[in-house]
Amino acid sequence: MHSSYTGGEAIFTKTPSTQSGSDKPKRAPKTPKTRRRFDHLGPEAVAAFVDGEMSSKSAHNARVHLVLCENCRDDVHKQRHAAQALRSCNGNDQVQVSESLLNRLRRIAGDASGASGASDAAESNSTEGNRGQAAEVTELGGNTSASAGTPRTEHTERSQKQPDLLDRLEKLARAVRRSSNGK
Repeated sequence: MHSSYTGGEAIFTKTPSTQSGSDKPKRAPKTPKTRRRFDHLGPEAVAAFVDGEMSSKSAHNARVHLVLCENCRDDVHKQRHAAQALRSCNGNDQVQVSESLLNRLRRIAGDASGASGASDAAESNSTEGNRGQAAEVTELGGNTSASAGTPRTEHTERSQKQPDLLDRLEKLARAVRRSSNGK
């Protein structure tokens, strides 16, 4: 999921005021040079900054803020560490694939070529609380109630690649099982 920040204070979150009621001082009228006060970068802005997905103006504003805000620097450091850990994940002993996920992938791969089962798979997945699965099945070449008709040619091409992906996932699962049994 890519976020695109085009500039300004949209990258900051407002900190709620600690004052309440009649104790609040009256606000001075805003002049063109007066800006709203923001205390911290939002979590999406931190992720976009680390991933390099901000516009140059937003990235500049974030850098200026990071110079002054230790909390946000810590958040950026943690996000960079998490992103680096994900990139260096080797899949042998850190990633585990559950048997139920493999079964669902097998069902999707088998149903992608036959239109009748894809909508059943999408409905059963959404009843398990996995919203958006029907769209994924449709992207893989199957038909759901939301997309009746024949699959487009690009989807057919994807469904031909699915067995390779499924084979790779099964190999990964076997490697995970072997490494966990050997420990």
